[in-house]
Amino acid sequence: MQNSESSILSWSTDLQHRVRVGLHLNDGTLTSRIYDLNTKKWRELWPYTPLSKEQTSVIGFGKDPDIVYLRAAYDDRLAIFKVDLKDPKLEKNLVYSDPNYDVTGSLIYDPNSYEVIGINSTSNQGSVYFSDKLNLLQKSINKLMPNTQNYIYDLTDDKNHYLLYTTGATESGTYYLGQRNPAKLTALEYRYRSLPPETLSSVQNYPYSARDGLAIEAKLTLPKGQKPKKLPTIIFPHGGPQARDSNAFDYWSQFFANKGYAVLQMNFRGSTGEGFAHRNAGLQKWGKEMQDDIQDGALKLIKDGIADPDKICLAGASYGGYAALMGVVKTPDFYHCALSVAGVSDVFDLVRDNRDFRTKYNIADKQIGKLGGQLKDISPVNHADKIKVPVLLVHGDADRQVPIKHSERMHQALKSLDKPVTYVVLENEDHYLSNEDNRVATFKAMDSFLNQHLPSNAN
Repeated sequence: MQNSESSILSWSTDLQHRVRVGLHLNDGTLTSRIYDLNTKKWRELWPYTPLSKEQTSVIGFGKDPDIVYLRAAYDDRLAIFKVDLKDPKLEKNLVYSDPNYDVTGSLIYDPNSYEVIGINSTSNQGSVYFSDKLNLLQKSINKLMPNTQNYIYDLTDDKNHYLLYTTGATESGTYYLGQRNPAKLTALEYRYRSLPPETLSSVQNYPYSARDGLAIEAKLTLPKGQKPKKLPTIIFPHGGPQARDSNAFDYWSQFFANKGYAVLQMNFRGSTGEGFAHRNAGLQKWGKEMQDDIQDGALKLIKDGIADPDKICLAGASYGGYAALMGVVKTPDFYHCALSVAGVSDVFDLVRDNRDFRTKYNIADKQIGKLGGQLKDISPVNHADKIKVPVLLVHGDADRQVPIKHSERMHQALKSLDKPVTYVVLENEDHYLSNEDNRVATFKAMDSFLNQHLPSNAN
């Protein structure tokens, strides 16, 4: 069933452990290839092209193997539906939607009946239950812990005991043993034992408008014990770029804040989680409006008197690393340093390396742009001469997502022009700083770089 223009990207099973669905790619069209237990044949269902509002993905099966749960569009956002595969019309029945965010996360199953009873939403709430009884439990926990995302795992058969995981902007992660009757929570373990809430810096929502009026969600982390006035500042856009920053714990921003910096993270256009319109507003906007959204956050901090306009560094990893480099290219007199971890420097190479020449439809073309001179124009490596400030490059030599050649070439381009650049190579490291020693080395390199080029009041 496969040829040079088709492939199965992933397989999954039903609750009876039978392989039932494969995500099928054929010449740019994705479909759910589902095995029909009644006809004993594979069916191609819910075709869509990536980035379209027709996006539909199978996220699990019900106890009834003919009931499938989907994540698909509802208005402008992703929601949860269920479909009976025996229904000739395959009608999608809405199960759960969020009025503000895409609904992501995994299904929750009852440990006894194996029926679907909720979803561990990552949109901001934590667990969401579809039954009134369990929803009351979740609401009572959320009332007790209003500033965290609270996830209930492993309900006992009688549903009187459960495992609870909580995380939030100032909660690094705690596991509790919960009891419903009588109500009781007992802390069991901590994700970061040395980072209790009282040691962490405060985080607040900091929405602003981009220069064209687009609403941008952002969060601002402020250093403890300092007034929010003329602070040295780290502008810290996320990677992806199809990702988002939420109110979950972020050890990067807490590290910077602990060093005395204000830290701004924003969900610029192209970020996910806020619907199709916001996500698609970033298509082919690398180095353009997406970059402006990031700077507009910094300008708002200056206007509000929070950031010191003479002490602003642009930092990030992956796409965020690209944005850090592109920011000091596009606005060379605005930022005062750039810190790029596993960052893209050559967008032309990135698209070429991720382009499938067998098909007419290419996701990299759609997201970033077709191969051509316009991609070279938005590639920092081609504009090293415009950079006026110190740059830190950190990259793993085993990175498969953004190969190390991006930092190697950026380093060579800056060094050849006698620009101030520091380059750190992490041996046997992937794109995600998975090795603890390399992660520590990265943070030590950032610490040393900032101490030298953007010292804060805490240094």
